[in-house]
Amino acid sequence: MRFNICVLLGLILLVGSGCATMIRGTDEPLSITSEPSGALAEVSDGQKCTTPCQVKLKRNQSVMIKYTKEGYEPESLSVFPTLAGAGVILGGVIDYGTGAVYSLTPNPAHVMLKPAKAQVPAAKIEEPNAKKSFSEQLDELEQMQKEGKITKEEYKVLRERAIKGE
Repeated sequence: MRFNICVLLGLILLVGSGCATMIRGTDEPLSITSEPSGALAEVSDGQKCTTPCQVKLKRNQSVMIKYTKEGYEPESLSVFPTLAGAGVILGGVIDYGTGAVYSLTPNPAHVMLKPAKAQVPAAKIEEPNAKKSFSEQLDELEQMQKEGKITKEEYKVLRERAIKGE
């Protein structure tokens, strides 16, 4: 009787080893999203896509994703493997070796892109005369904005320069 129990336990352990490898697999689809959508996502393993999109990664693989979109600041996000709860108990040595005990975090990999700071083109803007008083410089800037010679963003940048005395 004791021998039968030992054989049964041995069979359960043998069959149970690698359970996550068989059920979950060693790859995981990673959803990549951004706000706004339409950003180029470049994964450090060489894969590229335009958000929203999905790439396939190994469950035990850490990657960096670089997001770029015209008019927005570039952004990066790290994705890394974390232990999945059931894998620790049932997985055994095989699942650790194949990486099936892991899940990629965060998934989805989501970032909120920030608008790029206004670049003031030097050729387009005639800066106010520095010999004028501060209030005269501000009046001239306001007039340039009203006439459409500079944008609101350019006005802000030039106003800051005038305040700093540049």
